[in-house]
Amino acid sequence: MKPFHYRKRIEFFETDAVGIVHFSNYFRIMEMAEHAWFRSLGTSVVHLGEDMHISWPRVKADCTFYGPLKFEDEVDVAVSMAEMRHKSMVFHHTLKRVSDGVVVAQGEIVVVCVEMTHEGMKSMPIPDFMRALIQDREDS
Repeated sequence: MKPFHYRKRIEFFETDAVGIVHFSNYFRIMEMAEHAWFRSLGTSVVHLGEDMHISWPRVKADCTFYGPLKFEDEVDVAVSMAEMRHKSMVFHHTLKRVSDGVVVAQGEIVVVCVEMTHEGMKSMPIPDFMRALIQDREDS
């Protein structure tokens, strides 16, 4: 499926003592890009509908690092929804430093569709409206 692109400038607070982005912040950057992907569909990672409240907690997160990002670097994150299953989706992320086009990391995040109720969260099939939003994005 065609990738969605999210661009971000690295902030000072995201770096460690030697001036490079701390590994944990790559996961935050991937999550920011994923949230932007949901917004591009006209929804959110937390959908508060009249008949149901759904969200997408992560059940797997993985990242392979190839090079550093530093303060003031811009990073382009290509987000591809690699697979849509019955109750979950698999996202692939490719992070490229904008200044030279070098791939600095690649990651995968698996999210599960859950209904949020007063009792907590329970996994549920991905609703038809969400499948339609994703298909519309892929067709455009």
